[in-house]
Amino acid sequence: LVEYDKSTHKLTVNTTGEVDITAPQIKLTGVVTITGAMTVTGVLAAAGGLSSGGAGAIQGTGGLSIAGTVTATEVTAGGKNLTTHRHTGVTTGGGISGPPQ
Repeated sequence: LVEYDKSTHKLTVNTTGEVDITAPQIKLTGVVTITGAMTVTGVLAAAGGLSSGGAGAIQGTGGLSIAGTVTATEVTAGGKNLTTHRHTGVTTGGGISGPPQ
């Protein structure tokens, strides 16, 4: 069912089936709200930023490249937490510490 409200200029599409849109390019202008899961096959480019609110998580496979500052409560790499890991072979002065434990 497709409805258009001339007074509010609102287009409503209700279907119990799937909706397929095929075009060489699809442009949406305005705030877009998606309720439910979203799958992107291909490149996801975020020119204005990317955020995850609440308890949500951004998950993916492959590489992540960020040109700028990353701010987080905790960062884990190779099973080591950035804020709580310890180093062996630490000496005072100008020495370099050993690998994290």
